[in-house]
Amino acid sequence: MKGYHMSNKGSYYNKAEFIGRLGAKPELIQTQSGKTLCKFSVGQSYTTGEGENEKEVTLWHQVVAWDKAAENHAKYLDKGSKVFVEGELKYNKFETEDGQRVKNAEISARQVIYLDSRSTDSPMDVMENTANMPYPSVANESVL
Repeated sequence: MKGYHMSNKGSYYNKAEFIGRLGAKPELIQTQSGKTLCKFSVGQSYTTGEGENEKEVTLWHQVVAWDKAAENHAKYLDKGSKVFVEGELKYNKFETEDGQRVKNAEISARQVIYLDSRSTDSPMDVMENTANMPYPSVANESVL
């Protein structure tokens, strides 16, 4: 079962799946250790309330992909691209250069399926499946 992990400390299930649109062009980053990662945000909009109180709300998910998948996402995705994302929810804590403690949540993408294309040279059914790859550990990873 994808998303189910076992270790000598027990087992857990952690899986996130959603469809949405990118809020901005993906950001391609090289870490100090030479790994390639791609960060992008995916929004899901829905309507809440009724009548006069009806309003549109957007949930934003921060997504991170690695290695060849990261390169493909930076090449083929753009602001507004529609994607299906499957991955694992991760929580990060870090300190900024000015000493502020920050917490955030992100989806470490295992699979991203492109549901539309941004150009005629990228196929509509492009899928980067990294399901057999382990999730990278980035607790002590810094980016350039």
